[in-house]
Amino acid sequence: MIFRFGNITVDADVEQTRLFYENASLITDSCRCADCRNFEAAADQLPFTVKRFFADLGVDLKKICECYTLSTGPDGWVCYGGFCHICGILLKGNESFYRIRDNSNPINHKPAAKRNYWAAFSDRADLLEDGFPMPVLQIDFKLDVPWVLEPEQQSSNV
Repeated sequence: MIFRFGNITVDADVEQTRLFYENASLITDSCRCADCRNFEAAADQLPFTVKRFFADLGVDLKKICECYTLSTGPDGWVCYGGFCHICGILLKGNESFYRIRDNSNPINHKPAAKRNYWAAFSDRADLLEDGFPMPVLQIDFKLDVPWVLEPEQQSSNV
């Protein structure tokens, strides 16, 4: 299936990608740090357009390969970086980031808050999971995610 994201064109095998993620482990199966537990717990609270971007490509955000905290805002939201993989090829474009538009207005968004959701595609494959279908593309991302764990669970040194 052909997808166009700005100047990026991707040919993705959504069914092969989805099948892999259906059988993949949750993030917290391999890491129990607070940041990973929060990302997994908060994935359902991301804006619809962000969830749809990944789901349309076959990715389950609760089962991605890697996530890490880049920064925490004064309102408690966390900017995560990370990456995941899809089965597909990059037809056109470069590794520049594509902004995933947030057209929603969830209740937990402050009206004045500007959230960031970015994704970049490359044919790099860092930490490729065993059995991932070929050919492979990597999606690097930056996502603003709410902190949903209890405050005493915020230490990332778990």
